[in-house]
Amino acid sequence: MTLRSNIILILTIVLFGCREDKNTSKNQMAQKSSTNIEKVDTSITVQEIAELNTESEPVINDNLLEIKFEEFSIEIDSLEVWDEEEKLKEQQKDTARIYLELGETIEVQKLKIHKIKEGQIRIYQRFENSITVMNEGPHCDLTEWKHYNSNWKELQIENSQFLTESYSEQDWDKFIEVDMNELREAVRVKCGEGWAEHVKDVKSPTEYPFGISTSRIFFKIEFIEQDSEYLKERIISIEIPMGC
Repeated sequence: MTLRSNIILILTIVLFGCREDKNTSKNQMAQKSSTNIEKVDTSITVQEIAELNTESEPVINDNLLEIKFEEFSIEIDSLEVWDEEEKLKEQQKDTARIYLELGETIEVQKLKIHKIKEGQIRIYQRFENSITVMNEGPHCDLTEWKHYNSNWKELQIENSQFLTESYSEQDWDKFIEVDMNELREAVRVKCGEGWAEHVKDVKSPTEYPFGISTSRIFFKIEFIEQDSEYLKERIISIEIPMGC
């Protein structure tokens, strides 16, 4: 065999060996990739699917309250009320009465107005204080007797929303002058003889067992329909529990 033949043979062997090494390397890489793919955990639990579905669902506000009148509605974002007969879901006439759950308040809440008819709206707020009689837990409220009534205060409307007023302890304690004999008689009529006996020696409506507290907050909504000069007045009365 000539020198040239030997060189060609050696080069052929070297080239064939490199090709084998490359094929072996490719096979090893493919095996590693396959192993890595097999190790990837693509499983998802039922709980995770439920959580994803929950995240995509809109949040429902159970305490959203909408008071509907013929001309407009007032939306209150969060307020717990007593409405077993669901009368507040109906369209109201001139006055809507809202009975708050104990501990709830309408003060410093942002309310929204939705116009059903085109027109001008003005909103006012005031509060009413009443006398209650306490007896170490039980109490008797004179909410249908005499009251202290504050003046109406107009609320500013911006972007169809308005912020309700708040009241201080000094506001809650305000009351008019009353005749104590008339007050004791009112207690006897409303609460009974036992309660009248309980207050027979009390000299002032601010003296225990009497107490004064805010019993109602009112909103007056004045509406003038477009192309009309006739003013319609609607009232929302917030009835506040005076005790347990």
